[in-house]
Amino acid sequence: MPHTEKSMDALRRSGDELADAVVATLFERGEVGTFNSLMRYVSTTGQDLPDGLPGVAREYLRVTGTPPDWVDWAEMERARLFFIDNNVHISTALSFASMPACYLVPHVARLLSATHGLNYPS
Repeated sequence: MPHTEKSMDALRRSGDELADAVVATLFERGEVGTFNSLMRYVSTTGQDLPDGLPGVAREYLRVTGTPPDWVDWAEMERARLFFIDNNVHISTALSFASMPACYLVPHVARLLSATHGLNYPS
């Protein structure tokens, strides 16, 4: 599917209502730390979810566990191959430019801090 500046701009302005609701619930219930601690070691698709995982997160992972029908698997394969060919450049750009720049945006900095994304490498 070819993307235009207009279509990409629309995607940039959209969110994931289901995921946003789950994250909001985790924060409201004070379960972010529990979620982060339990999910830290989940790294394989199909791996059993840890005991004690907040129910709202468990349900989200169940509902979203299967890719939607509209996934273009040929496009996914092209992206995978692109990353394999360019992973050093991509990783360098993320490590030394994009990730540090995230801390300039207050709501992104709060998210990174709350999820401890930099403390627990995958």
